[in-house]
Amino acid sequence: MSKINFKKIAVTAALSFSLLTGCGAKSADHATGAELNKILNEIGTAVVEKDSSLSDMTVDTSDSDDAELNFTAVCSVDYDRVDGYYHAYANDGTAGEVTIICAKSNDDVTAIMNALKDHIDSRRGTMENYTPEQVEIVDRALLTHNGCYIGLFISTNSSSDKSNFNAELKNHGIQ
Repeated sequence: MSKINFKKIAVTAALSFSLLTGCGAKSADHATGAELNKILNEIGTAVVEKDSSLSDMTVDTSDSDDAELNFTAVCSVDYDRVDGYYHAYANDGTAGEVTIICAKSNDDVTAIMNALKDHIDSRRGTMENYTPEQVEIVDRALLTHNGCYIGLFISTNSSSDKSNFNAELKNHGIQ
């Protein structure tokens, strides 16, 4: 095998490994604690502020006293699989939501995303029963992730919210 082919294989293997462990296969290689909470709050706040379709929002975060209890309003995954979160929801009972979650590891991302899909279905059911005109907004929901960072956007501008989320991650050095 030539030196060039061996280098290509080694580089490809290294890149593949880094992609698979981007947020840590077993432990966090991202910010944690107060630093992570600050990042999540900055990203979430920026996304909400850039979306003029959202009404006034109430915000729950992982740095609040009732963080674990409040988290259950948006996600049914065990809280010990999460390093931090930001969840903004409409004060007036409309469908709008912005949720940013940092999973503890890559192993947790799929479970969290599946739980958020269930949350979208639950929101759709709630809106069908109480404010049917909001169902269309729930149907525009977007769910995405970048490494351990998961974003859920329920808004008439959810595609812009997703773009803003990715831009904010990049602004914070998170690729």
